[in-house]
Amino acid sequence: MRRSEMIHEVNASNFREEVVNSSVPVVIEFYADWCPICHALESVIQGLAEDYAGKVKFVRINTDAEPEIATVYGIKRRPTLVMIKNGIDTHERIIGFNPESFYKNILDRILLSATS
Repeated sequence: MRRSEMIHEVNASNFREEVVNSSVPVVIEFYADWCPICHALESVIQGLAEDYAGKVKFVRINTDAEPEIATVYGIKRRPTLVMIKNGIDTHERIIGFNPESFYKNILDRILLSATS
């Protein structure tokens, strides 16, 4: 399965540019290569990235390669999705695998609050 070009790999050197300075809300997927649930979630995230193109940016951070970023966000389990809006952590956390509709409900709520 080919990873969508809409999902950016983020690390300490491009975090500010990709996440903090984003003009749209950002979903960070904290993952690890050894995590089977993370691999299962890939197709759901790819579908969401396509459905929300231009409205939400999707990025991935490998917690083994970037433990400092994972620590800042309190990541203890993988996968964990973190929502960032206007460069600020919304404190919205989704841990593990869920149906696509679950993620869409949360994203729609965050987008609605962005326009209110």
